[in-house]
Amino acid sequence: MDSAEAAARGHAVVVVATNAIGVEPVLRRRWLGECRLVCAVGSTRRESIEVDAATFGDAAMVIVDSMLAAEEAGDLQQAMEKGALELARQVTLAQLVAQGKQTLGGGYAVFKSVGTALQDLALAARYYELLQSAGGVLSAPDLASLKEPVSASGSPPRAQS
Repeated sequence: MDSAEAAARGHAVVVVATNAIGVEPVLRRRWLGECRLVCAVGSTRRESIEVDAATFGDAAMVIVDSMLAAEEAGDLQQAMEKGALELARQVTLAQLVAQGKQTLGGGYAVFKSVGTALQDLALAARYYELLQSAGGVLSAPDLASLKEPVSASGSPPRAQS
């Protein structure tokens, strides 16, 4: 894509995983349109703003991997300083999973991770389960079908022209 805006517009799920440093957000609320889930999993520095305050402020749900995320992530700090997000509006990934199925009421959720890839994978798996149980909302091939076929000789088949 030519820009972060072009990458974000028109998608139901937007993932921001950057190493950007600076006060200018990489993702802005006005680009999200019909987005249902924003995963901001890259920047964890105080001096880094990955997502703008309006994205957190307008979210139906803000999920963090730890309540300590606000102490580490510059974008969460900025959203709180601007009054767009209160600590009380944040729910941890563990709380979300323990509560079971959640509805967003037509809004979108933001997941801000400052933790490990394992936590990110757990969230992705849980959302997949929730969306799949919604009946026809999500379909994907099983993992076995994603493997490259192997010929009888044990090597991948050659592409034919």
